[in-house]
Amino acid sequence: MYFSKSGATQGGNDSQSAEDKEKQRNEFLEDKSQYQANMQMFNMVANMTATYLKSLGEGLTLIARKQ
Repeated sequence: MYFSKSGATQGGNDSQSAEDKEKQRNEFLEDKSQYQANMQMFNMVANMTATYLKSLGEGLTLIARKQ
């Protein structure tokens, strides 16, 4: 079962035309690509935040040792 962008459910209906199936396939691939791009962006931000916090912690540790 596939949910299209319009919210209608699309089952494995054999009476669907090849054109409709191709449209659904293209929509699915587009959505999948968008999801993958969003996940990459999320991972980049998460890694950047982790690196920032690690660097901040190391800097504070260095400052604390000097006092």
